[in-house]
Amino acid sequence: MKTMQKGVSFLLFAVIFAGLGLVGPAGAEDGVVAVSAGISPCVEEIMSAFVTSGGQALTLVKEATGPLARQIDQGAPYDLLIAADPEWPEWLVERGHSRDSRVCALGMLALWSPEPVKGIGARELSALTLAVPNPEFTSYGKLAQGYLEGLGLWEKGLKEKRILLCGGAPQCVAAVRAGTAKAALVPLTTAIRMGKEVKEIRNAGALRTIVLVTDRVSSPNALAFKSFLFREKARSIWKKWGFGLPGDDA
Repeated sequence: MKTMQKGVSFLLFAVIFAGLGLVGPAGAEDGVVAVSAGISPCVEEIMSAFVTSGGQALTLVKEATGPLARQIDQGAPYDLLIAADPEWPEWLVERGHSRDSRVCALGMLALWSPEPVKGIGARELSALTLAVPNPEFTSYGKLAQGYLEGLGLWEKGLKEKRILLCGGAPQCVAAVRAGTAKAALVPLTTAIRMGKEVKEIRNAGALRTIVLVTDRVSSPNALAFKSFLFREKARSIWKKWGFGLPGDDA
């Protein structure tokens, strides 16, 4: 009975991978990495550097962190999870699905706009309609809320409808593009990817980006990639995408 259940689970995830277009040149034996969608461009660049250094390409499964964590909990055959939100890796550790977890980068908050903005202080932001990830569902939303509360703008902005709560960073960007908001508070990596006006907010705090080795890990190549995430070449790519690094004073 257990063998049949495992077979059904494997078939189910294989169908999901195929349906999402996730089966590529990398085979399962080379490793499957679940990665938070918002940081996937950075991780893809790190993987390209890994391949150039002699490693094998891995299959990347890109989705929001919560659904990925729940898939691992349900038996998805992922070797690694690279999560932009530390809350879900901690949940997996509590549920016994981790062989190892480590902070590999620090995610920062930024103000993004397609047009020039004067600054990120209370006076400048109070004049803008801001799209913000909903803090009830996103960790970056909590960072944004804390920053705006520190400026005395949170409650006033909600009351005056100058703060628009969105599902996540992509929805914030969409709101700005549609003209509903003037600017957005989003992960710095998202702002860098979008281009135009990007202002890093250093005093808003940081989110730990976690690499977790799952309890189903079976690929030596995946473990090699996990180690590569901390090498100098990978560190330079993390920095390029706006991440801080553990141990850096800057």
